[in-house]
Amino acid sequence: MQNPFLGFREWASQAQRPGNMRLVDQVQVKSREDDLREESNYRSNDPRIIALAQASGARLLYSSDKKL
Repeated sequence: MQNPFLGFREWASQAQRPGNMRLVDQVQVKSREDDLREESNYRSNDPRIIALAQASGARLLYSSDKKL
C-alpha cells in the first residue's frame, strides 16, 4: 500500500518553489495559540488553526470547522 503522505510531499515540494506555499515557524504558532487560549475570545474549538492563520498572514482559510 502506498504511503498517502508521499503525494502530499511531492505537491508541497512543487508548491514551495514558486511561492504557492510557505513554511511557518512552529514557535510563532505555539506562542499565538497560547495567547489565544488565555484570551478565550473565540468560538472555534481549534485555536491552533486560528494561530496558524494569524502567524502565517493567511488571507484565505478553508476548513470544515463551522465555528471558524
